[in-house]
Amino acid sequence: VGNTTSVTRQVIVTDDLVPPTLTLAGGTTITVTQGDIYADPGYTAIDAVDGNLTPMVIITGTVDTSKPGDYTLTYEVLDLSGNRATPLTRTVTVQAASDNFTAWLTETGLNALDVADQALTADPDNDRIPNLLEYAFGTDPTVRDARNAKPAVSVSGNQTTLQFLRLKSSVDNSLTFAVETTESLKFGTWDNPNATINLSADQSSVTDPDYELVEVTLPAPTGKRQFARITVSR
Repeated sequence: VGNTTSVTRQVIVTDDLVPPTLTLAGGTTITVTQGDIYADPGYTAIDAVDGNLTPMVIITGTVDTSKPGDYTLTYEVLDLSGNRATPLTRTVTVQAASDNFTAWLTETGLNALDVADQALTADPDNDRIPNLLEYAFGTDPTVRDARNAKPAVSVSGNQTTLQFLRLKSSVDNSLTFAVETTESLKFGTWDNPNATINLSADQSSVTDPDYELVEVTLPAPTGKRQFARITVSR
């Protein structure tokens, strides 16, 4: 008896030659902000013979909202007869999160200057107050107004209180304000006096809602003199 081999071929005869209809909800272009969660607005796939094929839609591509850029998502679906719908694409643009300092550059007109003059350490108005401090203390970076950046000083007995305007943390929480003291500009070191910066009770003199008036009382010096400075880091 010889060996035999059999082959079975399945032939499907169908008169369904029409592909399903694939539709995107929410448009083909979407913009989200860096750091937000991307939620696809949805899609539908309907076939004249097989009905609702939405669960069978295949999406290729990903969106990384931690990185600004354009991301492409492709949507595809086949009906049960193998008819392929025309693939659709959606472009998701992740835009950089708003930077308040960059907005401040525009508001003050510094964005029209050379890039070097827009840096945090630059001093385009030559008043010895760099842009970071002008931004933090609410002074004009285009006007030589160094006096306006200095804190108001009041002395009661052996205690000194400094009062100054600062940008609210709700506007830019990347700024850190600190007070340091020394008893000698030539030989001393700058130390943190463990003095707390507090919100001033009277805010009536503040005209810009992005800023607040604060004050700090320094501990009494051990010597005859005391020097203080306010540092800002970002």
